[in-house]
Amino acid sequence: MGKEGDVTENGGVHAHVEGRYDLIPAEALRVIAVVMEEGVRNERANGNWRKIPCHIHINHALSHLVAVMMGEADEDYLGHALTRLAFAVAVRKEKF
Repeated sequence: MGKEGDVTENGGVHAHVEGRYDLIPAEALRVIAVVMEEGVRNERANGNWRKIPCHIHINHALSHLVAVMMGEADEDYLGHALTRLAFAVAVRKEKF
């Protein structure tokens, strides 16, 4: 039915949702939530990340990935990279 709705096998009609949210790994969502909570505890305002340009989030994500590649383990660098990439996607407006 497309935009109007989808019909279940029992005949129920529901709105079509673009994307398969049920396939997103819950572990990844939890990591992002933990990293964001950590940011708020470190006195960064809720939503501060929205004031930071996409290219800065990407730069930070890359620095976290380099730390992972170098075997640094004093922080969850992969989790921080994932979070920064999520931020970059959310604020991407600029062109490189």
